[in-house]
Amino acid sequence: MGEHPDLYFIDGTLTLMAGDGSETIYNVYRAPLMRHSSVFQGMLTLPTGPGTLPSLSPSASSVREALIKARAEGLEGTTEENPVVLPAQLKAAELDEFIVFLFLRGDNREVTVERACAILKVSHFFDVDCGVDYARHHLDNNPDFHPALRMSLGFAYNIREWVVGGFDELVGIPIQDLAPKDEALLGPDAYRALARAHARVLDSRLRLALKPPEPNHSNMCISHYSCKEEWTKMWTSTRCVLGDIIMRDFSGSRVLERLPGYPIEHMGPDCHRRTCEGLIGTDDKPSIFTKEEELIDEELKGLMQLFGVA
Repeated sequence: MGEHPDLYFIDGTLTLMAGDGSETIYNVYRAPLMRHSSVFQGMLTLPTGPGTLPSLSPSASSVREALIKARAEGLEGTTEENPVVLPAQLKAAELDEFIVFLFLRGDNREVTVERACAILKVSHFFDVDCGVDYARHHLDNNPDFHPALRMSLGFAYNIREWVVGGFDELVGIPIQDLAPKDEALLGPDAYRALARAHARVLDSRLRLALKPPEPNHSNMCISHYSCKEEWTKMWTSTRCVLGDIIMRDFSGSRVLERLPGYPIEHMGPDCHRRTCEGLIGTDDKPSIFTKEEELIDEELKGLMQLFGVA
């Protein structure tokens, strides 16, 4: 057990101890914790009477007087011998980051992913909204925020956009490129859903690449056979649809955007235009190019229901 070298404020009014086994002692200020945290407010609000501490921000002299009385009566959180012991799942290193954030806002260290995650964890535990918002802002703007971690935290803290964004990004990464630590972060249920999504998307893309849809001929088309032959040749070319889907791993939506610009000869422009426009989805008929997105949504929806994400 020992006083924290930097976060033991000599004029502090609340003594805390990390419950993770390190027995690190912090001496901080009661009022900001109660102001920002409903958990601390409930924990530290005491009946009025001799030896109790004022609730939020009374005068300095009244705080000193009440603190002296409270220490004399052995009130929890007023001495190192009788601190408020924090839950074991909150590690001392995580508490360090939270206390620095809450009490030393002038701290100008870089907010790394690790620091933001620590602030998020402790802030969420104690219901400190400003800490949660601060951590989310820095994580959302950090390029090192890996989608596996984003998805894992999304499940842990019920942040829907992190689950959706993380899953969508992971579907775009070959499953074999995920590191063991990423698999561990995701957990078996999320990893299986991701693997199924990868397999189903690959199957959908293969079917799309190898089976061209029928051309939609204009009324003025004089050679349906020639149009179909040219359309099929373009579709199955490694420079066009087949190459983009199989070799360049483009999504169906991206291929649909590029479709009118693929080089094609000896197909009437009206037939070409009508065929491309006919492959765009409508309310009555979904596009064949969005099939993989539907498959991804199916897997994601089941996963979110399993984890109870709103």
